[in-house]
Amino acid sequence: MCKILVIDTSILCVWLEIPGKTTCGTSNDHWDKVRVDDVIAQEEQQGAMFILPLASLIETGNHIAHANTKE
Repeated sequence: MCKILVIDTSILCVWLEIPGKTTCGTSNDHWDKVRVDDVIAQEEQQGAMFILPLASLIETGNHIAHANTKE
């Protein structure tokens, strides 16, 4: 049986480096792009399956639309 990981909106925003959403978590459990990349790569090598809920995609799209950037 393979491990299943659900990618939530906060992690997806960090992974995609959405302006204003580049970190998440508490001070005791801080997530940034480097940590997200490392965990995803490690889990992928171990054969994990990733689930990306439709709600996470929609919410991330909303964050992108409201990002305060010129990109």
